Amino acid sequence: NPIYWIELLIFLPKSIFNATGLEATSKFAEAALKLVQILYWLAMIWLALFRPEIFVALADAINT
Repeated sequence: NPIYWIELLIFLPKSIFNATGLEATSKFAEAALKLVQILYWLAMIWLALFRPEIFVALADAINT
């Protein structure tokens, strides 16, 4: 099902957390999971916007 894969990518940190068998029963664990999820979304947006520049920077770093 394609929707499953899209949801998996969108909520990847939560999926990884659930796959470990841990449960977010405390408020701290829930807040930490939400924070990691937001940071993941921001990183994915940043990568989508600046992908060409990132590849150029990585290529320059490898070649030097």
